[in-house]
Amino acid sequence: MNDLFKTSITKYKQPMQLGRNLRKLRELNDYSQEYMAGKLGVSQVTYSRIENNKTKLDVLRLIKIAEILNVNPFVLIDITSPINDLAQISNYLYSEQNKCYKNSVKEAETEKRVLVKYIQKLEKELSEIKTNSAFTQQKQLKLNKSNIK
Repeated sequence: MNDLFKTSITKYKQPMQLGRNLRKLRELNDYSQEYMAGKLGVSQVTYSRIENNKTKLDVLRLIKIAEILNVNPFVLIDITSPINDLAQISNYLYSEQNKCYKNSVKEAETEKRVLVKYIQKLEKELSEIKTNSAFTQQKQLKLNKSNIK
């Protein structure tokens, strides 16, 4: 494993607002400390110590927490401004959700265009098959009529 990922954030003076940011985002998501601890595979006490900046937090665990909270890891360690306002968090999450929605819509529209083209191709092939089948049936009728005479 890369040494960068083993590096402890606390080695670089873990910002005090990290714990506050974690707590506010956890509460905003209506997650308990027990829930977070379970997702991380640690005890509730250990998770509480993370929120209280009393335990070292490595980069991999920070990334895992960010995934659980559905935020960019940099939001958690933003040194310039602690997340003090739930409205700010809510606006950020809404913005991120909106971006995801727009991307999903774009992907769905692209997929729809591909499917429409594929359906048109299949309809054309079916039409050709019907035309060839009708032609073959007419030929067969003519052959049958000529055999009868």
